[in-house]
Amino acid sequence: PNNGIAVDWSSGDTFSMYRGSGTQTPATFTLTDGVGTQSGTFEGTLSSANTSTSLYAIYPSNTSNTTPTSITNSIASQSGGTLNSLSAYDYMTASTTYTEGDTPSFTFTHRMAVIRFDISLPNSSVTGSTLALSANSGLYTSGTFDLTSGSLTTSSNGTITVSGGTTTSSVYTVYAVVYPGTINTLNVSVQTSDGNTYSKTYSTNSITVEAAKRYTAALTMTSSDLAATTDLDNLSIDFDSSDASSYSYITETVDSSDDDFIENSSFTNEVY
Repeated sequence: PNNGIAVDWSSGDTFSMYRGSGTQTPATFTLTDGVGTQSGTFEGTLSSANTSTSLYAIYPSNTSNTTPTSITNSIASQSGGTLNSLSAYDYMTASTTYTEGDTPSFTFTHRMAVIRFDISLPNSSVTGSTLALSANSGLYTSGTFDLTSGSLTTSSNGTITVSGGTTTSSVYTVYAVVYPGTINTLNVSVQTSDGNTYSKTYSTNSITVEAAKRYTAALTMTSSDLAATTDLDNLSIDFDSSDASSYSYITETVDSSDDDFIENSSFTNEVY
């Protein structure tokens, strides 16, 4: 296994807190102490919290969700593609019971998985700009958390697009956040700085990804993986107007010790 990722609080971090399970506008709590550490102090105002009130929290904050039993989110479009940009999509949840006179304390649990892609590009003069992931099934783009039960319901198998990432020595490294589950036939597409797109199937096997783990996928794009393009400036079409009726007009730090799930030797995991 790899050595793990240290997940620290950053300046400006916020989470949403709910009291009980009813409809409400969640309170926003903002980090005031603990930047660069794994334990932080947050401040905010939560009204009507009596003794024995159940409190629920989700990071990052989103006040548009007004009930802790149905918090929806989407990871279909992600920007940044680096470790530092993961926090916008790396959902964490927590719960506790409020005792009057005490300061509530939460221990957050990572609910998402992270995949790092190291993609060798066929041309040293270009850099990677956008990653697109798709699968036959199991690659979900949206989900709903019930903070009161701790459940996560995923839906909408589709395409996840990540803009950004870094390119060093022709290797495009980009991080993507995914929901935990089993991904069947993972397909990878990369758009490069010259406007070309390279696509290939990473694995036809089922890949199981777990919450709070980071995985690494390494693959190589070659010229044969270049998607077909059409030069519209020099396109000619033969059209018989006498038969026009026939035409129609027609995207915390823990070391992993179990890699047994790996079916592709270049796909490794770690807890983060």
